[in-house]
This record gives sequence, structure tokens and C-alpha cells, in this order.
Amino acid sequence: MAVAPELDINTGVSFTFAEAPLLAARLIKDVKLPGSSVVTFDSSDQSTATAKTKIAADLVENSNFEFVVKHKQDYNAQSELGATGAVAVELPHTGSELSFTGIYTSYEPQNTPLDEPMFADVVIEVSGDIAYTVAV
Repeated sequence: MAVAPELDINTGVSFTFAEAPLLAARLIKDVKLPGSSVVTFDSSDQSTATAKTKIAADLVENSNFEFVVKHKQDYNAQSELGATGAVAVELPHTGSELSFTGIYTSYEPQNTPLDEPMFADVVIEVSGDIAYTVAV
């Protein structure tokens, strides 16, 4: 039986977690940066004449920083799960960087055909404001 080659996957995106590289991110395949949203509330009442009215909540909800990595058999995900710290993500194609405080919440291996490399989904939940630094 042929052994799948060891892939050196990297999107060029680099990041640090709590001032050190996260072991789960040794071989990154895909990255989804965190976004933001705000909850809206229906402010309509009996005196609303035409269409419903809405108001925005005061708090912004930041989503997750998610990435796909090549699953390494020697990696014990539970050794890092639950860790909190500062996350700094560098985007090579723009030279920009975003930073936030995050909580490493999930490492989930994907279903993979036996003759292909295994991958895993990693999630770091954003637990504060996101700061963007744009390169000039």
C-alpha cells in the first residue's frame, strides 16, 4: 500500500497564540478570519405606521478564527485546548495584521479517505475586540 506523502502545506498566513506558535497550526491549509455582527431588536409597537422598525444592540459579536490543518498523529490536541491568550495573525498578501484575545476551543479531525492526507478543523473563539493594522 502506498503511503501518502507528507505535505508541507502553508497559505503564507502566520500567527502566534499567547506569544508562541500554536502546535496545531504547524501545517495550515485554509484560514477563515473572524468577522463581526450585531444583534438587532424589533422596536415596532402599536403606533408604528408602515414597516417594522429595528434598533441595534450595544455590543458587537465577534465570530471565530478558524483554520484547517494537516492532522499530525503525534499531536495531542487536549494539551492546548482551553488555552487563552493574545492572537496575532499576519496576512502576507497585504502585509496587514489583525490581533485579538482568543480561546482555543476546538480541534476536530475531518472525515478523510484512507488514501489521502488527514486534515483537522481548528477553532479559536474571539473573546474581545479585533484590532486591524494595515500596512502602508
